Amino acid sequence: MKSFSPRDIVFGPWRAVPVLGVTQILAWGALYYPPVLTVPLIAAERDWSLAFTMGGLSIGLLAAGLIAPLAGRMIDRHGGHVVMTAGSLAGSAGLLALVHAAQPVTYLAAWALIGMGTVTSIGRELRLLGPAQRKRLWDDVGPLLLGRRQR
Repeated sequence: MKSFSPRDIVFGPWRAVPVLGVTQILAWGALYYPPVLTVPLIAAERDWSLAFTMGGLSIGLLAAGLIAPLAGRMIDRHGGHVVMTAGSLAGSAGLLALVHAAQPVTYLAAWALIGMGTVTSIGRELRLLGPAQRKRLWDDVGPLLLGRRQR
């Protein structure tokens, strides 16, 4: 059995694992979790209802779901590193737009952009697996997600 050293993490093929871990923590921490803290403040500052402002997150999730198939094809075609970079930029632009959104339409559009950034910067981990592993994972997990019993 080959020995494993810390040098392998920095220079070997495993160097992607800590980098992916850090980027995932930053992406989830910046794009997905903050609404719980920021949305009540946005609602109070702009005199919008809490239901409307929290609905922005739902718009973002809807946009993420709609763009997910396209994002998957883009990852297959161009590689995860290109799509992840574009997703990080889209998420950052969405957060910047969210800060400056004074009208309800621009607020919801900013959330849609954040949703697109979320799916392309967070939702790509399964592309690290090969097609056979993704199919096996879907065969195991898909019925649970869809509420169907496995045979």
